[in-house]
Amino acid sequence: MKASKSAYVLIHTFEGCRLHAYKCPAGVWTIGWGHTAGVYEGMTITREQANEFLDQDIRIFEDNLSFALGLDDSAGCPTDSRSPSISSTPCSPSPITSAPATLPAPPCSAR
Repeated sequence: MKASKSAYVLIHTFEGCRLHAYKCPAGVWTIGWGHTAGVYEGMTITREQANEFLDQDIRIFEDNLSFALGLDDSAGCPTDSRSPSISSTPCSPSPITSAPATLPAPPCSAR
């Protein structure tokens, strides 16, 4: 399962990017596009590092979600029925393609 370009756009829109570590309202040190792993007070990163952290975080999420749902991403099936498939192989129905498309508010605001 792979995140669509729209997923990145949503993260960029709702999370924002900060290059200096900050504590979100939940008290968690955060940096970049909402990255929290290994972040500490006073930490700074570049925009390139922020993008790398986001790619890593999304890959971890993709892997965990695919595993949890027992999905095979070898066909390149989209995770959202409104997203075009990147494969010419038809995608079989999955529980996630029929799930309602709701966007929860991000837990930490970068603003």
